[in-house]
Amino acid sequence: QRFDEHLRALDYQGPELLAAAIERACAARGREHRFDRGFDLGCGTGLMAKALWPRVDSLVGVDLSPKMIEFAQMTGLYNHLAASDLIAFLDREHAGSSDLCVAADVFVYIGDLAPAVSRCARVLEDGGLLAFSVQRCEGTDWRLGADLRYAHSAGYLERLAAAHGFEITVLDVASTRKDRGED
Repeated sequence: QRFDEHLRALDYQGPELLAAAIERACAARGREHRFDRGFDLGCGTGLMAKALWPRVDSLVGVDLSPKMIEFAQMTGLYNHLAASDLIAFLDREHAGSSDLCVAADVFVYIGDLAPAVSRCARVLEDGGLLAFSVQRCEGTDWRLGADLRYAHSAGYLERLAAAHGFEITVLDVASTRKDRGED
């Protein structure tokens, strides 16, 4: 019931930062900043949808929590919503059925991102964009932190992108939220 209120207390700005990065990626690629069909992976209450609106003609949200899906439905910004694991959801979608996959503050709950990234590569049409946020770590590919969130290294993300046919257009270092007052 208080999810969005809790995020505001953390100065959460992940969706806004991702939306700005998507806009810069479109400009860098000489691509119109508009999408036909997007997938909001781990959509939660719909904060990413609000940041993307009205740039996506058809937006599909997926979240593990049926209660989150209820809140996302109330935004009126989604064409379809599914309570599902994101891998299972992406496995049900047709190849090339989307031109945007976005995961705001979702990949921090997944260690090895290869299964998710490979499924995104499959459902994205040629030239489609994958945008996501992660917590940063140095050295190792990924690790579980004391906050029980996974952190991923830039080197790992670069290798992962290359392995699945993605070209990194924007890779920003920014704070999406505060944890105990720290970025």
